[in-house]
Amino acid sequence: MKEYEFKILIKSPTHIGSGKEGLTLDAEIVHDDLGFPYIPGKRVKGLLYESALEMAEIFSYVEGTKIQDVEKFSVEKVLDLFGQHTGSDSKIRVDNFYLENYSELRDDIINIRTMFPGIFTLEAVIQKYTTIRSQTAIDVETGTAKEGSLRKIRLLNEDIKFSGTVTYLGNDETEKKICENILNMACLNLRRMGQQRNRGFGKVKVSFENMKITVVKSCGETKDMKNNYARKQAAMKNSKAKKGKNKRH
Repeated sequence: MKEYEFKILIKSPTHIGSGKEGLTLDAEIVHDDLGFPYIPGKRVKGLLYESALEMAEIFSYVEGTKIQDVEKFSVEKVLDLFGQHTGSDSKIRVDNFYLENYSELRDDIINIRTMFPGIFTLEAVIQKYTTIRSQTAIDVETGTAKEGSLRKIRLLNEDIKFSGTVTYLGNDETEKKICENILNMACLNLRRMGQQRNRGFGKVKVSFENMKITVVKSCGETKDMKNNYARKQAAMKNSKAKKGKNKRH
């Protein structure tokens, strides 16, 4: 078993939705009982899985066993690590991600509330870390806002840091190294999280202790691989579409 301390830096306004609404708010973020925002571990694990899977698929188009000093890994290895095979258990556990110094912040707020009731309400706490944005849908015919389309969502502010623990649950040393390699590339590839990423929201930087900084040198190459992968995927879709048309004719 091995624990890794992960960090998430919010680099643009981000919406980690709770699925809840308020009287004046259409989309709330996840927060605790005092108003401190956090990121559920289940969501982080899902994002790491998707990111690792994408890298494994990209690696499948690259010859050789290494890219600079990075060992390639297969889709099967990713599925195995995240417990995606039928009847298999995940080999990693991802805890919730909380603000840095979270325990101390909670203790301070609880103590202040005890001495001065009514100060630092839940709303006051959450406002320190967030902003509220208003959005509307535009009617393409009139060029004006659609009636009833106004929505207000809460967003995490930039430069907020979260930390959490990812635990490798096995005892095999070779498997642990594979786990570290997969997590390493998943972090480098993971650039956004949360909702409405197509509007510029959700830019993040994810890292963890023992992360191979030298891998950053491969980012340019990784970008080229992703572009090549996207082109091949598009070509495959076009080929399938043409075959479908030929069958109909």
